[in-house]
Amino acid sequence: MSSARSKKRVLFVCSKNQVRSLTAQQVYRSRPDLEVRSAGLKDYARAPLTSELMEWADLVFVFSPRQQRIVEARFRDVADNKRLVCLNVPDRFEYKSPELIQKLTGKLRPYLGAPAGNEGALPQQAPAREDAAGLPTSMARDVGVPLSRAFRQWQCLLSVSGDLLGEPSA
Repeated sequence: MSSARSKKRVLFVCSKNQVRSLTAQQVYRSRPDLEVRSAGLKDYARAPLTSELMEWADLVFVFSPRQQRIVEARFRDVADNKRLVCLNVPDRFEYKSPELIQKLTGKLRPYLGAPAGNEGALPQQAPAREDAAGLPTSMARDVGVPLSRAFRQWQCLLSVSGDLLGEPSA
């Protein structure tokens, strides 16, 4: 983030920019310290992802390992220098559903904090489980630092395997 800018630029990317990324944008758009946009990977997406949007963003969130691989391949020059985070949120929710908002705010809290206003006001979640090292399991899966492409992919795969094994997600 440039020192001339006071707002962090956040980009949410899913497939069609109709449910997950658009919901995340709506939930976090009221934060005065964030500039938030969303895009989709499909050609027919509501707002297709472009090189310009990738350049604009300080932090990029995708919702699946597959989307992460596509972003890294399609925008290789830009993605290598971006903080790209896989949230591992499946495409099974309705737009702005309470379940999706709860899942998104839980996954995004370590990176962005809470949404402004009532957008993220849902019933309290159970305390996070800890792994063997005493770290919250969500942090073990969602390390929020610039990582090599291989490590980020490995991280998403661990997150997916945990969900498939029935381990609770953040």
